[in-house]
Amino acid sequence: MLPYEKAQTGLKLIEEAILEILAQSEEMTNSEVTRLLGLESDQDGKQKDYLAYSVLGRLVKAKLVTKVKGTAENRRYVGYIRSN
Repeated sequence: MLPYEKAQTGLKLIEEAILEILAQSEEMTNSEVTRLLGLESDQDGKQKDYLAYSVLGRLVKAKLVTKVKGTAENRRYVGYIRSN
């Protein structure tokens, strides 16, 4: 498997994991999602947890997750399953 294919497979697995945990909760913050999946990250103490934040953004764009109003630091997300 080529590096690109590995990355795309990993991204799909992370998206699926996020959707699964959101399906088990009414709402979650980026920090809660990050902690539950063990995806904590930071860059010299700044820009924390951008991997999960970026993946959540992709899921919002795909209309698989809804961003719920809140403060920038406490924005919550709700996942839902699309009916075919």
